[in-house]
Formats: sequence, C-alpha cells, structure tokens
Amino acid sequence: MAMIAFVAIFEGGLRLAGVRYEYSFYESDPVLYTTYRPNAEGWEVKESENFVRMNSLGMRDRERSVTLPPGTTRVALLGDSVVAATQVPFENTMGQVLERRLSRAFSRSGRGFEVLNFAQGGNTLAQQHLMLRDRVWAFRPQIVVVFVTPITVPTASRKLDTVAAPKPFYIMRAGQLIPDPRNHPPAASAPEARRRNGILKNLMNRYRLLLVLRQATDHGLDKLKALRAVTRTASVGAAEFDANKSPMDIWFRPPASADVHEAWQVAEALLRVIAEDTRQHGAELWMASIGPAVQENPDGPNRTAYLASQGYGSFTYSEDRFETFAREKHIPYIRLSPRLLAHAERHAVSVRGFFNTPPHQGHWNVEGNSAAAGILGDELLARSDVLRRLREAGPRQER
Repeated sequence: MAMIAFVAIFEGGLRLAGVRYEYSFYESDPVLYTTYRPNAEGWEVKESENFVRMNSLGMRDRERSVTLPPGTTRVALLGDSVVAATQVPFENTMGQVLERRLSRAFSRSGRGFEVLNFAQGGNTLAQQHLMLRDRVWAFRPQIVVVFVTPITVPTASRKLDTVAAPKPFYIMRAGQLIPDPRNHPPAASAPEARRRNGILKNLMNRYRLLLVLRQATDHGLDKLKALRAVTRTASVGAAEFDANKSPMDIWFRPPASADVHEAWQVAEALLRVIAEDTRQHGAELWMASIGPAVQENPDGPNRTAYLASQGYGSFTYSEDRFETFAREKHIPYIRLSPRLLAHAERHAVSVRGFFNTPPHQGHWNVEGNSAAAGILGDELLARSDVLRRLREAGPRQER
C-alpha cells in the first residue's frame, strides 16, 4: 500500500508541476515497418508544446471516410515530419490551411475539398511509395503531392540512413529497382504483438511516471548511439564519414561517393514508380521540395556564413536535380524553401522555431505552415489540370 501511495503522489506531483515528456505515436507495421498508431494521442514537447491526436486510420488528420464523398476533390500529401507538423495545432497545419484555401476558391461551385495528410515523422521515399500503393488509393485522391527533403536521398540507402526507426529499403540490380533482399518486417508487426504494444504505449502515454522512465531509458540509448557514431567516425575517417553520412552534405553537393550516387539512383527510381502508379490511377502527381532550415533563415549573413563554413557553393544542388527530374517526367514541381525565405524576409518573421527552440531552426511553426499552404494553394490553382477542369465544368455539373 505504501508503494501504491508513493506512486500516486509522485504521479500527482508530476501532473501538478505540468511535467510533460515526448509521447509515443508509433507502432510496427508489416509493410511500412514503422507507422503512426491509430487513435494515439499525447504531447509533442521537443518543439513547442502541442497536444497531438492520430485518427482511427493512423493519420495525423481529422477523422476521414475512406469512401469519397460526392462532389469532393481529394488531395493526398506524402512526406515526413515537416508535413506531418505535430509541432503545431492541427487546424494550423499546412494540410488544413490548404484545405480551407481550396474550399474557398471553389465555394461558388459547391465543390468540396479534402486534403488528406499521409505524412509521418521520419518517412522515407520507399515508405511513401508503399503508403501510396497500399493505403492512399483506397481514398481515391485526384491529386497527390510528394514532398522531398534533405532526408529523401540518404534514407534511400541502407548504408547512408541515419534515422533509427526500422524501414524497408530498395536496391538497384541490373538497372531495375527491387526490394532489398535483407528486408525483414519487425517482429512486433505481427497482429497480436501490435495489439499488446498498442495497449502498453497507450498506458504509457496516460501516466507521467511511465513517461519519466521511458525518457530515462531513451536518454541512455541516445548516448549509446552517439558513442557508436563517434567510434565509427574514428574508424573510417572523418572525411569519408561526412561524405557518406551527412544529409546536409548530400543535399548541397553532387555525389561524393559510389554510395551516394547509388542512393540518388534509388530515390529517382522510386519517384518514377510513384509517377507511374499515379498515372495508372488517373491522378495528378506534384513534387515539392523542402530544404534545410538554414535555407529559410531570413538572416542573410547567417546563410552566407553557413555556406562558407561548409564549403558549399549554393543551396540549390538537390533542388536543381529534382526539378530536372520532374520536368523530364512532366511532373509539376515547386521549390518551397526559396519562396518561404522570401515570405520571411518580406514580413520580417521566422517560419521555423518555437518558444522552446532557437529561432529559424527545426520544423515549420504556424507561420511556416500557413505560408507553405499559401504557396502550394496558389500553384495548384494556377497550374493543376484537375482544378482547371473543375473550373471549366462550373456549378452546372455540380448541380
């Protein structure tokens, strides 16, 4: 009884003190290997303090019907944590701001819009391909937007990946893209294991004491990973390690090794598969690039100093390469970061950073999500063939 009383007092004290730790939103999956857990909820505290709730389909979105409502156009977003935007209230995410923007633009026609957010923290291009193939098409979106970021190319390679979560990989063999034979779905992705882990994680999210214990355990694991990284750097040499492992280096420079060259091949092959899959489903594919935080920093001397300190000539290598790919495949492409920088400079605001993080760093804040939605909405309204046909059909077809 004394132990129970102590635990209850400790738990009550943590709640009264407002102590919060990062909650668990993920579960294992036999296809994606790591995915959001349906109905998971808890606090995001590393950047900002925001209560996050996943819907019953495992999306960082409001409840959605798989069935397409009559008179509705759907836009599906595929990306990583920047697009999932767990750092801001749901109504302020890029997806929701974009949904309202498109709905207003077609309000007279009575056409409805849904912007479905399938993005997940840490999502790789391989996972986006599998998400599209196995989940997204059931919702019948007419437009699909794939976001590429600095993790897109390094996480396409098992050798270069630095994101710890389990994930599937693809490789090139005789010029063809195939699943990596070393892929093995995590044991915890079995149905019964997922059910047990879900119960445990939901229980952990409910009690602050359990979160304290998890935080202490994770902190120890993080130290061990950092030690291993330092050991590897010493064993292979700093120059080789940086050229192969730094996502920023891969974003800013042409391939510096055979591993990086192969990672680009895999990433571009996955984009071709996504493009063909979208074409076969009669939908319209868009690509949008999101650069690193420094690229959207309105402090010009800071940007210049960063390039000089790293020996980079410009910010544009990956954006140029993705845009060339998109143009050859007739895919509309948007460079978001240069336009977000222009927005930040014009309005003297920061599009990244929160009250508990340094300015201009980390994920998009409310301002960044809103500005990105405005840019994407303007581009879709100006260039999308799907939306052009809706305007030409007019309200008569809707009636």
